[in-house]
Amino acid sequence: MNNIILIGMPGSGKTRFGEELARVLERPFYDADRCLEMWEKRSVTEIFSIYGEKVFRDAETRTLRRLSAAREAVIASGGGAILRPANRLILRKAGCVCWIDRSSEEIARDIVTEGRPLLQEGKQRLWTLYRERRELYARCSHVRIRNDSSFEEVLACMAAVIKERER
Repeated sequence: MNNIILIGMPGSGKTRFGEELARVLERPFYDADRCLEMWEKRSVTEIFSIYGEKVFRDAETRTLRRLSAAREAVIASGGGAILRPANRLILRKAGCVCWIDRSSEEIARDIVTEGRPLLQEGKQRLWTLYRERRELYARCSHVRIRNDSSFEEVLACMAAVIKERER
């Protein structure tokens, strides 16, 4: 069995679904942003505010390279991990990439923008990011999971799709 890598917009449910999917499948779970913070010894917000987006994206690439060595894990990437071609390649080689596709309207209704550097301009930025990233998520993913029903239903769909792909 390969790794399962979750991609999608900030607020799409990558971490929440990843934690639960890992529990259900009895696999380790890694959140790329948490790992990045631990390995870089700085928060994502701090890296963005002090050093800028390029330095953050460099750290993100280093983090994805390290996480790609995991086996049979569930990995939640950062929302913008797909922006760099090298990252898309790392993700696709590391396992089955699942795009959790949640509408920007649903995300805007629920998301807290604090601690999310690219959303500090407000929720309007979500629509812009979604338009910019949608095609990249589609190209990078092996599987698209719509997050448009209950948590339990989406999780069951995700687990079924993963199990089917691993046969």
